[in-house]
Parts: sequence; structure tokens; C-alpha cells
Amino acid sequence: MAENHGLLFFREIPNAYKEQELMSSALQGFETSLILLSLYRFPHAVVNISECFEKILRIKFGNYKKFESLIDGFCSDISAPQDLCDLMHDFRKLRNKIIQ
Repeated sequence: MAENHGLLFFREIPNAYKEQELMSSALQGFETSLILLSLYRFPHAVVNISECFEKILRIKFGNYKKFESLIDGFCSDISAPQDLCDLMHDFRKLRNKIIQ
């Protein structure tokens, strides 16, 4: 039987998002990242925030793409400036360095 742990900081989220397992997991992960930052656990927080962002992108662009492709899809979908896209890829590369 699965437990419903709830959220600490996000009190009101739309019901459509509550039903999506990835969204709930991403929000819980983001909350955990805030706690990790307060404990000066920066590398772990970077990895956790990256995983949260990846989960949210998977909701929009599909579950079978690599993180790099998800970022590219996001950038083209919102017509993001190239600088933002480059920063997102730099963040992805930082995450990859930390977890290797």
C-alpha cells in the first residue's frame, strides 16, 4: 500500500498536477532541495533540482528522451534565448560531473 506523504511548502496545486506521479515527485524533490540548500549540501541539491526539472520536462515532452533532448525541446517550445539554453545545458553538464 503506497503512502501519501504530501507536500511541505506547496499547499495549493491544481488537482490535474496532483494526479501526475512525476509532478508530485518533482515538487517533493524540489522541497527536499530547499532543505538540502539550508544544510549546505550543495552538490546533492544541484543533482536533486536537476532531477526535478527533468521530471517536469518529461511530463511535457515524453518519458523516453534524454535530458539533453528535453532541454532542447523546452528551448524550442518557448523560443528561449540561446543564452538561457546554454545555461541549462551547462547546469546539466554540472549535474553529470557531480554524479560521475
